[in-house]
Amino acid sequence: MDDNNAPATKSDIALVLNRLDALTQEMAGVKQEVAGIKQDLEDFKVEVNMRFEQFEHRMEQQLLDHEAKIITSNYRLAESMQQL
Repeated sequence: MDDNNAPATKSDIALVLNRLDALTQEMAGVKQEVAGIKQDLEDFKVEVNMRFEQFEHRMEQQLLDHEAKIITSNYRLAESMQQL
């Protein structure tokens, strides 16, 4: 098939079909890889969401703890001011 104007032979067609089969198999492999990457991405997304929720909970707890300490300090300060 060196001459572009020459008619295709059976061997030319067989080469094209073999190449098409190879590309089809390669494409199937790529599809599997993409499916794996999508699953990995979904797993990562779930992990990030879980960790963010845990972080959010810890921050909320710390804020509540600090709020309680501030309120306690204010009451102690008010009591000490009354004693003066």
